[in-house]
Amino acid sequence: MGELTDVAALVGQKQPDLLLLNEGDLAYAKIRLDERSLATVIGGISTLDDALARALCWGAAWDMTRDAEMSASDFVALVLSGIGTESDAFGVSRIPGYAAQAVNSFSAPGNKAALRETWEQGLRKLLENAEPGSDHQLSFARAFAGAAHSEAALNDLEALLDGTLAFEGLAIDTDLRWTLLNGLARNGRADADRIAEELTRDNTISGQEHAAAARALRPTAEAKAEAWEIAMVRDDVANETQRSVVMAFQVNGQDEVLAPYVERYLAAADTMWEEKGTQRASTALEFIFPRPLASQELLDRVDAWLESSPANPAAKRYVREGRADVARALAAQAKDAQG
Repeated sequence: MGELTDVAALVGQKQPDLLLLNEGDLAYAKIRLDERSLATVIGGISTLDDALARALCWGAAWDMTRDAEMSASDFVALVLSGIGTESDAFGVSRIPGYAAQAVNSFSAPGNKAALRETWEQGLRKLLENAEPGSDHQLSFARAFAGAAHSEAALNDLEALLDGTLAFEGLAIDTDLRWTLLNGLARNGRADADRIAEELTRDNTISGQEHAAAARALRPTAEAKAEAWEIAMVRDDVANETQRSVVMAFQVNGQDEVLAPYVERYLAAADTMWEEKGTQRASTALEFIFPRPLASQELLDRVDAWLESSPANPAAKRYVREGRADVARALAAQAKDAQG
């Protein structure tokens, strides 16, 4: 078979509104939706009465978004229109994360502010309308905490924490409290004292890891310097604490405080594999790569490092993977800019 294959049995047949390849998920395949089918899915995925067919459509749409064949704006519109009635629990828990990535990494710079607002407000409505006590409600609460950036939304997070705002059936347990606090810390609305106060409520090993992550999320030079020491320099930090800090270090929208760490990351990558060991080095090199700073300049700098660095080949593999993610994001942003 070549790049294109005629299907004789379909020649002359009327094209349906949705043509779904591999219906029934009978084989492992990466499928694409044609323009007409994609419009049908965006406008009415919730009308498909088969959960497996919907899963194939969700998967195809996300693959197309990641591969710059569907705009981030369209993917977010799809999620907001269909996730509220999706019955698959796995999809409900995972798909909002994909949409958040579309907003933060794949949206065109000129579209990002409006798309962030659409995503935040859409999640607020989904949270309001979710069945009390349902998986949907908890998933939307977590996603809303991650998307919150406006004063109104951040006020909601604070109110959920102090009990002045409640949604019927939504239990604000320890894990959700940390998720809400992370949303505040990420936006500069939770300082070290506020994080320490929360730690007194959950003074466990898990709570200490959550607190370390929350401190790393803060958009200040001091917070990032402290987090860098824990993640990349110190040897007296537990592996899980280091991982929590690494995962929280790179935050979209914190470009000014993160910019100095491009060169520091590359310098550390030269020798980290030998100095810190496989586990700590692999965690740091994979997740503290400066993906939020995606630009052609970053690609050029990483390419120069890959060409000249004496780093262990295993370390270079993680840097190459980060570079590939940045290239993917730039292609997706270009697609989203086309409208």
